[in-house]
Amino acid sequence: MLGDLALVTRDQLEALALDVPDQLIAAAIPLWQTSRKSKYHWADKRSACKHLPGERGWRPTKERKPPPVSKRVAALEFNISLHDMCSGCAHQATLSPAADAFVTVVAELARAGKWVQNGLNGATAGDWSWLQFARWKAGQPLIGEEWTTAVQQIRGKGWTATALDVSEAIQRHRLAAASTMSSLVDSIGDNPGRAAILERAIRMVETDSTALQESETILQISGCLKPPDAYEQLIGARHRPGYKQPSPWHLTAATWRDATKHGGSINVDRLADYFDEEFPHVHDLGALPCCTVHNPAPVEGDCLHTWALRSAQVHRRLQIAEWIQRLELAASALSSAERDATDTCTHLMCVPWWPLIGEGMDSIAYLAQFEILSGPHQREVHDRYGMYQSGSVAVLKVPAWAAAHVAELPSPMLTEPITGDHHQAIRLVRQAGVAIVNDEFTSRRKPTAMVREARTARAQPEPRPGFYSYARDYRPLSPGCMPPDLYRNSDDGKWTAYAVRHALEPGAVFVYGADDLALLSMGVPEDSRWGVRARIEVELQTECPSHDDGPHLCDVEGVVTAVRSNGALTFTPEGLRNSVTIPAAYIVGFTVIR
Repeated sequence: MLGDLALVTRDQLEALALDVPDQLIAAAIPLWQTSRKSKYHWADKRSACKHLPGERGWRPTKERKPPPVSKRVAALEFNISLHDMCSGCAHQATLSPAADAFVTVVAELARAGKWVQNGLNGATAGDWSWLQFARWKAGQPLIGEEWTTAVQQIRGKGWTATALDVSEAIQRHRLAAASTMSSLVDSIGDNPGRAAILERAIRMVETDSTALQESETILQISGCLKPPDAYEQLIGARHRPGYKQPSPWHLTAATWRDATKHGGSINVDRLADYFDEEFPHVHDLGALPCCTVHNPAPVEGDCLHTWALRSAQVHRRLQIAEWIQRLELAASALSSAERDATDTCTHLMCVPWWPLIGEGMDSIAYLAQFEILSGPHQREVHDRYGMYQSGSVAVLKVPAWAAAHVAELPSPMLTEPITGDHHQAIRLVRQAGVAIVNDEFTSRRKPTAMVREARTARAQPEPRPGFYSYARDYRPLSPGCMPPDLYRNSDDGKWTAYAVRHALEPGAVFVYGADDLALLSMGVPEDSRWGVRARIEVELQTECPSHDDGPHLCDVEGVVTAVRSNGALTFTPEGLRNSVTIPAAYIVGFTVIR
């Protein structure tokens, strides 16, 4: 909070036209310092810093003595660097829940103003690329549900007018952000529709002709092999042969694309002269596709080396001219076949590695300008070394030419024409590995007949045959159950939050509509830092890997992080970072797992 407090100055508040309550104006941060060269500590009774006098780490807040105060700094004039603060105190320092939320949102508004100004500067300069635009947009502030929650926390006596002012300031920022994005898109000179056709033409020539094999032949004739890596030799790794020179085909295609994109044309002789400098020798005479006696004819003073070098140069020039001719024909054919070249969004596209800001994404970075219909859904996947890699999945509304472009990439993206079905975007996201999304659930209050029947079947005990019969499920929070005996009846048989968490051991089952929801919300409240790893049985509205299309019951593993008073669960599915709010009407129950 202290890091954000330095951005909340009186000038910033006046610029945002925010009504600041008197209690925040009069608030001060108490600090304690052992010497003039030591770090500052938050000198509040609530502080648990081990550097403050007294045993504060394990004592309850009520039993702590007020620490000594050597300095008080007004909250709106806080100018102490975090480098001069104790790191633990900088994270735990607080004013009040409403004031902390206000400081967080206003600091983000200050950063948002700088972000908008950077975009305006780029639009004025007119020299941004689509990759720069995508990276700028990826840093957009004040988006996501967490900011709606933060504004809702600005409440209490004297905070009503301030909360309204903050909401209006956020709305003004979003309007300014939309206007800036539109100006930036118009200022980028690169036509994404034309660029997409050029990329498709390159891909078409690669797949429908022998361009890659012909490029490999040029490398075989005149390419210089890379020497083995010393480290690979040391560890005994297998050497992967490669060439020092770039691929002639890829270099020719990139040069043609850049020249055509800007309305120019490629000069075959200049490009061939560059290749003559890159390939000054002939290493494989037998790979030359020509007659060694008549084509090309020897001239006076020729030796085998000069003749072979001249033959390789002629071969490269002919090959470059043929490649360019193929590219021109492919681009012309695609332009003629592309009837709908407008920006009307007619397709949905699932992007599995959002945002498009990585190296090598220049050709598809223009997709950042289109509307996000679902997501981004942050997920975590393991790489081949066992480490986590974070990425996001997003569904965009794109024109037909963009859908045709990404469908022909080496790793094509999922695209579908828009049908008007509300669940179409959810199906695309689920195919990308997202188990549950918020858009799948409505605000209905009553469960369907399928959910009610599943709850009834789950709640009925099914004893197993035999003399020692026992119930199939262990339900510790069913009506009439007693809390576990933790400390020899120290709580006199009363349920506590700790007892509920202790009862929810692996294998425990909770059935909605039958078990005590009040006990569950006591153990996992909305502000809890403790989660329950569980497998929930939930009603989904679209197909999943285990079921066909349509409403069905599915088991999804993840972590239950909060239970609301109305029974809704805050649930983080396995492999995702985004939490999902599942209404109680969609839940059959859950089983605690390890």
